[in-house]
Amino acid sequence: MTEQPARQQFHVKHFSDVGASEEFVAVTLDLVDIVNGTLIFDEQRTEVSGCIAALGTEGLSGAFLELRKIRSSVGHDLPMLNQLQM
Repeated sequence: MTEQPARQQFHVKHFSDVGASEEFVAVTLDLVDIVNGTLIFDEQRTEVSGCIAALGTEGLSGAFLELRKIRSSVGHDLPMLNQLQM
């Protein structure tokens, strides 16, 4: 078993500016509530809830932040390279 680093080695950092008021976050949290009301128990429930959370943080948050950039660019004359990156 690998030894865990001492607590003082971890640094708390701001991960994202996506809050619980965003619609996709609310839907993700609702999915966890739905899982909690099913016949999935113990380790399987923990695993499913973890997968839902990972989907939200790893997939949807990044996509939402990109969508936010695209929406903020509407009406601006962006250079061609910036347009191609969107």
